[in-house]
Amino acid sequence: MAKKKVILVTLHRKGDQIIPAFESVKELEVFEFALNTDGFGTFAGDIERRLSPLENAIAKAREGIRVSGIRRAIASEGSIGPDPQVPLVNSDHEVIVYVDDEEGVVISESHRSFEIVALSEEITIDTPLQPLLKRADFPRHRVILKAKTASGLVVRKDLLTIETVLSAVQELCSTALDGVVTIESDLRAHASPSRQRNIQIAAQLLAKRVVALCPLCQRRGWGRVEHKRGVPCSECLRINDDVASHVINGCAGCGHRELGEVIREQIDPAQCNYCNP
Repeated sequence: MAKKKVILVTLHRKGDQIIPAFESVKELEVFEFALNTDGFGTFAGDIERRLSPLENAIAKAREGIRVSGIRRAIASEGSIGPDPQVPLVNSDHEVIVYVDDEEGVVISESHRSFEIVALSEEITIDTPLQPLLKRADFPRHRVILKAKTASGLVVRKDLLTIETVLSAVQELCSTALDGVVTIESDLRAHASPSRQRNIQIAAQLLAKRVVALCPLCQRRGWGRVEHKRGVPCSECLRINDDVASHVINGCAGCGHRELGEVIREQIDPAQCNYCNP
């Protein structure tokens, strides 16, 4: 049986992280399709992302389908910054989608991780750079520089050596309106090894879901859709409604849902709103 072609829509060479996850999906052949996806938004902020991460990933996939003429596509979108639930800690939320216009399915998965290098600091011409670059794990992880100038936001990317970083700092500090430049981790996939690992995990989850069939209608994409919440305290047995107890699996096609794996059966009294108010 001939394999069905699937394009991986990417500008920043995500093939090494995503394609191996689909090697076990025997009926699909995934290959990179280079497409300038910066128009959907950039980490540097020079182009604003206007859609949600899931909407953006789907839009990238559909644009790849339109341009290539191939009816199946994979695309991903990352969101990196302060975690919404854990204060003062950065997290990386990777969303990845499989869009099949022949079967009429859109399948998505996601992975959130705190294992991400995401530096962001304001500097001036006098700021010692070596400590910051060490924190940024440079040059293994790349950095970018940004400055607000009279002509607008200026961004310097693809800084591969300490010499190019120093040169860009001198240039931007001399043109910045207030002499302040922002140094940030370059969070594009090809420039961030810690993000690459998270994309890889998200791709593995998606590959498993692409071959999982709904037990009712046999449509692709059976898997986690939400969580059942409500877990008792091991001491007082009162229920904490904020804590997930089970995975709820579902089908995007027929809407069938079933209770899935147990996440947690009890919580520690330290997490209980009554024992530890």
